Amino acid sequence: MHKNRVKIIALTILFLVNINLGFSQINFIKNDSISVNVNGINLSNAWAGGLNFIQASSIDLNYDGIEDLFLFDRSGNKINTFINLGIQDSISYITNNSYRNKFPQLNSWVLLRDYNNDGKKDIFSYTPGGFLVYKNVGNAIDGLSFELKSSKVYSNYFSDYIPLYVTSVDIPAIDDIDADGDLDVLTFSVNGVYVEYHQNKSMELYGVPDSLDNFNLNTSCWGKFRENELNCEITLDLPCGGGREIENILHAGSSLSTFDIDGDGDKEVVIGDISCTSNTVIVNGGTIQIANGISQTHNFPNSTNPINFNNFPTSYFVDVNNDQKKDLLVSPNVFNAAENAKSIWFYKNVGSQAIPNFKKIKENFLQNQMLEVGEGAHPVLEDLDGDGLKDLLIGNYGYYSVGGNNNSMLAFFKNIGTLNEPIFQFQTNDYQNFSQLNMRGLYPAFGDLDGDGDKDLLLGNEDGKMVYCINIPSNGVANFVLSESFYKGIDIGNFATPQIVDVDNDGKLDLLIGEERGTVNFCRNEGTTTAPDFSVANINPLFGNINVSKYIPNSIAFGYSTPKFFKYNGQSRIISGSQQGYIYLYENIDNNLNGNFTLVDSTLSQIWEGVRSVPEIFDINNDNKPDLFLGNYAGGLSFFKFDNVASVINLKSDKKITIFPNPSQNILSIQTNINKVLSVSVIDLNQRIILLENVLSGSNCSINVSAIKQGYYILKVSSSEGDFYEKFIKN
Repeated sequence: MHKNRVKIIALTILFLVNINLGFSQINFIKNDSISVNVNGINLSNAWAGGLNFIQASSIDLNYDGIEDLFLFDRSGNKINTFINLGIQDSISYITNNSYRNKFPQLNSWVLLRDYNNDGKKDIFSYTPGGFLVYKNVGNAIDGLSFELKSSKVYSNYFSDYIPLYVTSVDIPAIDDIDADGDLDVLTFSVNGVYVEYHQNKSMELYGVPDSLDNFNLNTSCWGKFRENELNCEITLDLPCGGGREIENILHAGSSLSTFDIDGDGDKEVVIGDISCTSNTVIVNGGTIQIANGISQTHNFPNSTNPINFNNFPTSYFVDVNNDQKKDLLVSPNVFNAAENAKSIWFYKNVGSQAIPNFKKIKENFLQNQMLEVGEGAHPVLEDLDGDGLKDLLIGNYGYYSVGGNNNSMLAFFKNIGTLNEPIFQFQTNDYQNFSQLNMRGLYPAFGDLDGDGDKDLLLGNEDGKMVYCINIPSNGVANFVLSESFYKGIDIGNFATPQIVDVDNDGKLDLLIGEERGTVNFCRNEGTTTAPDFSVANINPLFGNINVSKYIPNSIAFGYSTPKFFKYNGQSRIISGSQQGYIYLYENIDNNLNGNFTLVDSTLSQIWEGVRSVPEIFDINNDNKPDLFLGNYAGGLSFFKFDNVASVINLKSDKKITIFPNPSQNILSIQTNINKVLSVSVIDLNQRIILLENVLSGSNCSINVSAIKQGYYILKVSSSEGDFYEKFIKN
């Protein structure tokens, strides 16, 4: 309790001291207006943020009667939501990640299923030792909303009522196995070689499907088969014992998906495994009461175009093209070390719902409609062709290659638009063949380091060093030639992320370098504009006391800082991405280079687009305001336009508004000297009204904020005398 109180006080002080800076000067709003063209086609979801290793479910996000798409990416537990336009027999999705904040924090695996048959998909997701369930309590008027229904689901293991076991690596099948109207669970047992069938007894006991408290281990070897612990082989027609099957075997990881593939009314199971490159389907020759695996096929779904990933492919059955037939999506169920740029295979069901026939259509479902550079995205804007427009260059951690040598590349998008309206056109994934450097984590930075009037190139990389390339342009087009493979002997440890910029305002270019530990290195140029001197002995490894790492108990603190120094309204600032994905903003830099900078915000504009965030900041639309490009570990980009909240909201007022408690968890009480309060609303940092209540009488009132997400907000009090504002923290 004491630690929590200290944390709340610290957050309150930080928020109240710096709220005017955060609200009055810098704020970004997500925007998808910049066109991106690839091979003559404008990408419909260019700024969706990339996809790597997903789990797919359908859900009606906006309650319009059309099932939308929910993709959970194991790269940082990232939620991606796509609105379905509902065009018959068409893949017609538009990214809309504003729904992301409607979901609770979820981990490892997520399946959306309607457990109570109310027509709304609920959340099943991993929790240590098992899984939890959130009930969908939203509606068309109030929007999407969930409430915790069960913090851990239990099952009767032969009179031993314990948590229903599912690991963080496994994915269970949650389906109506016995066709009685409630959801049952298939999961691999602790030993990982037999499949347990946990029957939901809700219908039998109550006649309704909405109970999560009555699971019973029906059999410990559903289907009468056994998976080999050493390879992908499965043994059929095994006798089942009466109790729970226990063997001293280490379970590595498996996934289960169910579907009635042969149209006989019972469920077949599709099995994925961490050691397998394909999926195996077990044909059920039994009944809905007693399953019996009678045959197996390893080249699912067909021998012509079978699933073939190097690591742990998992199948998901979802109708993605609006023809009322479930299709097949396949993706690796891993964190890395698998195909990442073409990692979502789409098989269209060209058969029927009763007897499906899956035809392979593409290997980059949705990924082909977005900026997608594999694993990691490190954006930088620079005029590379001498036309006066900033082009887009994106470094990455790497595209997957067999053997694990994921060499990094630089993707080049030429700006063919105007100063006011940029348009990025794809040129190449391997700009100037930098993949031949055989490095990982390439992070580009541009600056005229030799003083000859054109900008040279530094490439930070995974080993903490930098490669220096001199620019020898041809007809104004940049041409980079390798000059130093270990620039100035600088080695900051791991994951060097440089920026070439004049930090101390002496007319000479300095270096800022982020790193894995989350701190920032400042290399002052002790030389000249034509012969820079970055002495290793003079590097400040804790510049401004910047640190974007987040300590997790019993683990190593990683930060992956990606600093960008910029000026706005004549004031120097630094933003940085971080391992956890949030953006940090630092000020109090001018005339304080040897001191500690002020952390203004550690969740700038409440932006979160995935882990390993990498910002690039530049006025791309020529409106004299900085805009934000943000890469993330899923290999995609998001774009945010500058927005000055102060132009809309004036926080200063001669009317006294007192709100308490602040931070608040449930009821926020409001006292004011305003004569007549008409309404009270809560506004988030993107200026969206997320809660509104009318006030019937009096000047003192309260509002229940328990349903909104934790974070920073503005309270708007509307009265007969005008609108007034106060800030608060939802705890």
